[in-house]
Amino acid sequence: NIALSEDEDLLVISEDQTISYGSGKTILDLRKKFKPNEPLSIEIPRAGHYKVQLEDGSKIWLNSESKINFPIKFSNERTVSLSGEAYFQVKKTINKSKNLLAFRVQTEGQSIEVTGTEFNVYAFKNESIKTTLVEGKVNIHSALQSISLIPNEQSILSNGGLEKSTIDVSTEISWKNNVFHFDETSLKSAMRQLSRWYDLEIIYKKGIPDSYFYGQFSRDQPLQEVLKILEEADVKFEFEFKNNKNYLIVLPQT
Repeated sequence: NIALSEDEDLLVISEDQTISYGSGKTILDLRKKFKPNEPLSIEIPRAGHYKVQLEDGSKIWLNSESKINFPIKFSNERTVSLSGEAYFQVKKTINKSKNLLAFRVQTEGQSIEVTGTEFNVYAFKNESIKTTLVEGKVNIHSALQSISLIPNEQSILSNGGLEKSTIDVSTEISWKNNVFHFDETSLKSAMRQLSRWYDLEIIYKKGIPDSYFYGQFSRDQPLQEVLKILEEADVKFEFEFKNNKNYLIVLPQT
């Protein structure tokens, strides 16, 4: 286990099987402890985010409360598994036969296959899995079907089936640039994002109506400023701190 430095924001897995920060400081030599095909796991807690560069040069931005598994060194295939949310910038790689080597992202219920592209995956437990394409092309496979996406398209996995639509990708990837972007975002969806970033426990009282949010603000805003924004959006709530946890209790409209 490695406690990632809060003063750094990039972790680099080198071809020589060392792990270092983007600044160049080496923090671990994997050759002394692990075989090349052994998996590594990086887990980001609530209120955190980090960027990882894999040994093939591909980059991954990891959002709060997310976990990714990958081999120390890729061999004949490039496969990672994700729980949570991540933005992928996959580098094109050619194998010994001079063919493009596929890059696969496994989540619960689906597999994403690309060669070199940029896309976002939202795959939190007990929520619909969303794959959003920014550049290039992706192929997505579930138990029931397979589909392809072109830029500005998003797929949603539901009950084993895949549906796709054209969207404004800026809303989906704003977190990568440290921004909350709400565009007809439901109350519960917005609260889930805030809870992960500010480490909040959300409690809903009975009779909460459907409501939607619009607008954007920096994730660097302190929690007190965010509470003011919620008040301005006419969200009724109570805030409590007990047992070393922050509780936001959402109240029905009066």
